[in-house]
Amino acid sequence: MCLTNHDTPRCGRAGVTFVLSTPAAAWRLMDRMMKQPTWPKVFAFTGLAVIGLALAYFATALTTGGVTATSLGRDPSGSMVLTGSAVLMAGIAVAAVFGFLAIVQARALQRGRA
Repeated sequence: MCLTNHDTPRCGRAGVTFVLSTPAAAWRLMDRMMKQPTWPKVFAFTGLAVIGLALAYFATALTTGGVTATSLGRDPSGSMVLTGSAVLMAGIAVAAVFGFLAIVQARALQRGRA
């Protein structure tokens, strides 16, 4: 069922205005759209996984700078080391989550084609 303001077979494509009467209807629509695998979603999830890896790589530089600043006495509390460690964990988590989503979507697309 397409939730539009006019009857058209182009449900979900550009140019269709969605009329959602309740937040639950919006949730159902987004849930249905996210469960349909497409190649643009695979590439978007892959891009976000690469961004997560870049964030983790940046965090290593931040942590190294924090270690240096702590040893030189510029950062006696060691807050840069702590920040670098937190950013490293967040980057790895982002890469893992979006990498998993990309693999699941690509696998579903490959199975549907065979």
